[in-house]
Amino acid sequence: MNLRTIIGALALIGFVLASPKSAEAKQHRYLGQHPVVAQHGGGFCHIEFPHVHAYAPHKAKILYRRHHHGYYFVGDPVAHGYEGDRHAYHGAHPIHVNEVVVSVNVETPTVDWCYIKGPHYHAHPPSAQATFEVKGDVHWYVGTYPPEFEKRRKAAVQINTVYAPMVYHRPTVVVKPPSAYVDVFIAAPPVPVPMAPVPVVAPLPPGPPVPVPGVGFVGGGILAPPRVHGHGHAHVHGHGHFKGPKHHKHKGHRGYKKGHKSKHKHKRGPKKHKGKHKR
Repeated sequence: MNLRTIIGALALIGFVLASPKSAEAKQHRYLGQHPVVAQHGGGFCHIEFPHVHAYAPHKAKILYRRHHHGYYFVGDPVAHGYEGDRHAYHGAHPIHVNEVVVSVNVETPTVDWCYIKGPHYHAHPPSAQATFEVKGDVHWYVGTYPPEFEKRRKAAVQINTVYAPMVYHRPTVVVKPPSAYVDVFIAAPPVPVPMAPVPVVAPLPPGPPVPVPGVGFVGGGILAPPRVHGHGHAHVHGHGHFKGPKHHKHKGHRGYKKGHKSKHKHKRGPKKHKGKHKR
């Protein structure tokens, strides 16, 4: 335990003893270091052993896990103003809570998982009980993932939605990952499935053209719609002419010709005779 932790613990004890209302307020138990909510000044609490605060943790279901009747912070402390020792990790990895938190029973191992994608920091080094490989000053987990990891994956990966928009100093990775490292957040390419051969069917030879009422044949048996010429007459050009219904011409009445005047004369009144009448 460093001097900063001791000072923080003494300050917390003094605050609890000096405030008469604090005993009546609801207490929230924290396991180790954690961010301080903005309503209480923000920053980061560096107390490494279990302690209590009069405020609930911010985003408790995403940034914390419940162990030993308290909240354990599983996020990146640097993003919240942490300035102590730090260790770089890449991708998902196990966390041995009983080794990190002081005064927790070491005979009862408590293993949890970090679901942060890509490079990030933690205040604690990896456990010797887990299989890590150090490359480029970054800890890469090269062990196996138990069924519990996948069971909690859907809810736990939401932690990345918190850190994605935050701007802070993250670990810089300039090396390739170890050959045994598996990034569980990168989907594997789909395995191609062989398809059953499709039988090839030879096309049938073309049959004789079938006449269709109102449609004629053009060239090598290609159907073509009839052409309509003025007055509703339908003709098809090509081999085999098709004519529409024949229209009969209407004849006029006898003695009537179109464009000519009738020869019949209308009778007029009595004709007047010229000349002198005898007296």
